[in-house]
Amino acid sequence: MKGISFFKRNLVMSLLLVLIPALLVGTFAFFTLQAELIDQISEERQIIVEQQANQIRELLHSQENQVLLMRDLPPISGIIRAAQHNGIDPVDGSTLNEWKKRLEDVFQRMMGLDGDIDRERNVPKVQGTT
Repeated sequence: MKGISFFKRNLVMSLLLVLIPALLVGTFAFFTLQAELIDQISEERQIIVEQQANQIRELLHSQENQVLLMRDLPPISGIIRAAQHNGIDPVDGSTLNEWKKRLEDVFQRMMGLDGDIDRERNVPKVQGTT
């Protein structure tokens, strides 16, 4: 009986000597690979976010340029002047409605030239306009 017990004990010890290091190495490898995978996914997502941010910045810059262009259009200034002077522009005598029509014509041309523009919104009412 002592021989079997000795054999079993040596077998168990041998298995433990092999399994414990294998388990430790496997666990270490698992957590190392997991950390690397998380880093890789994080980097890939960061690249995607940066690309999307650049696209949004480009779009906003384009829209800002369009707004700045619109601000400097003669019809905008004429509408404001006419609205402040009872519907008549003191600079050239144009009526508020004439300036609005000119602005509408500009919008129509812009919509025909720029594929990104599919509609224009109304400019908020200036005090004194109809």
